[in-house]
Amino acid sequence: MSKKFMRDTIRRLLPEKCLFMRQTYKYRVELTGIHGIMEKLPLLLKSFRRSFIDRKTILFYPEAPMPFCVIYKILKFSGYRVITNHQQNCNLAIKYWHGFDGNPYSPDKSFPPINIINANGDSLLNAQCNDISKNHVNAVFKEIFGYPISVDPRKYVGKCVMKLNWNALHKGQIIECPAELQEGDFVYQKLINNETDDGFVEDMRVPVYKNRAPLVYLKYRSVKNRFIDRPHTNTKVKIVEVSDMLSENELLNIYHFCGKIGMDYGELDVLRDRNDGRIYIVDANIAPSGPPSPISDQDARRAIVKLSRAFEEAFCS
Repeated sequence: MSKKFMRDTIRRLLPEKCLFMRQTYKYRVELTGIHGIMEKLPLLLKSFRRSFIDRKTILFYPEAPMPFCVIYKILKFSGYRVITNHQQNCNLAIKYWHGFDGNPYSPDKSFPPINIINANGDSLLNAQCNDISKNHVNAVFKEIFGYPISVDPRKYVGKCVMKLNWNALHKGQIIECPAELQEGDFVYQKLINNETDDGFVEDMRVPVYKNRAPLVYLKYRSVKNRFIDRPHTNTKVKIVEVSDMLSENELLNIYHFCGKIGMDYGELDVLRDRNDGRIYIVDANIAPSGPPSPISDQDARRAIVKLSRAFEEAFCS
């Protein structure tokens, strides 16, 4: 008797709620690494409660999260259901788009009328987040932090970075200034010295859930690939405590920055310049995938658990 036949049989015989509880429980056990029967009991009870008693539904619009997205894994661990039909009742709603083509602008700025039940605090996340282009990120960064990352290549003297204004294209280029403006939708930024002593560049990826940053990912890759943030270019990824990387004032400014661009949920790419000691926000992402590769399996599981708890405390408690 094949495993597929057994799975299909179970799906036919068990009610939807039972299947959902089974999936939630198995994912919780997998991520927490708990093996003992008594240790598993709280996970089973939590999964039962989320499936039969405290059922929560999260609406995504205009797009649903993909399985490789962080929020998909968070909700799977938490036992929350995902829907995309705005005519159904929900407990929480998120304006969500992937921007696979790099388009940083919201495809639909008007969220349709929805019926949110048992709302507690923020019930529509990223409602005002319509522009995460580098131009907008640069402008808001200067407003909040009080110092710029943008430069005018016609007046600036030295090296700067020329990037496309759209996101996730990873096509930065170092140019010598003064220089003429290039045709096209480009931004020009200060070249951040985030090089380590052993010849890598260090990026911080900071998840933010309203006024919570549960962890920081540190990502390392070679200097020649400094602008290509891909799984095949990253040499190492690890999790560190937020307090080890960011001061209280820096963290407060990060929260203000997110509030200004309307990002309740998302992740930021942050660089610290070794020359002036300051941090610079270079990118904002409202549909992050991850945890980023090549993180260890243990750290990846630990990250999802921490992120799930932070998400629940911020938006669903």
